[in-house]
Amino acid sequence: MGGFRLVLGFLLAIAIAMFGVRNLHTVLVEYYFGKNEFPLFYILIVTFSFGFFICWFAGLPERFRSKRHIRFLEKRVSSLGGEVRRDQN
Repeated sequence: MGGFRLVLGFLLAIAIAMFGVRNLHTVLVEYYFGKNEFPLFYILIVTFSFGFFICWFAGLPERFRSKRHIRFLEKRVSSLGGEVRRDQN
């Protein structure tokens, strides 16, 4: 599984690099306090990165709950396994 993820990540990096080379046009970005020009690729990378991190942080509580529930179930399985061994004797 690790090799597949490595190859998939490598292919994704190549696709992003090719996309970046094709989109180096400058875009005017206006803020409340000024304006500046940036390459379109940089704006897209920053936007997608912010979106990724927002979703990743939003999913953290669920991952922690899942890990805690898995630990609880593993303890329960091990305790029930002891009861089964006791009943078999």
